[in-house]
Amino acid sequence: MTQNARLLRFLDLNPDTGVTSLDIVRMLGILNTTGRISDLRAQGHRIDCVRRNGRFFFRHVQPAERLEYCAPEEIAEHCLAGLDDCPGHPAAEPMP
Repeated sequence: MTQNARLLRFLDLNPDTGVTSLDIVRMLGILNTTGRISDLRAQGHRIDCVRRNGRFFFRHVQPAERLEYCAPEEIAEHCLAGLDDCPGHPAAEPMP
């Protein structure tokens, strides 16, 4: 398994908290974390980086987490959950 595949799987196993560069080095032995994150982004994966408590956390955003393109007054809970079966609204294209 490539470093990119291992990293993507590790990110997917930690969807809520995300992972730090130090987590990636310690758990996977990947030293060039920014290079691997860049590779995954170039492959079309959306990897967000959020700063919390002075540390940066990487997180893989799944397509199902996207918001539907509903008018603000029409947004329902199921739209916010990113479900494709939003009644009365066609499935949205993934947000860039």
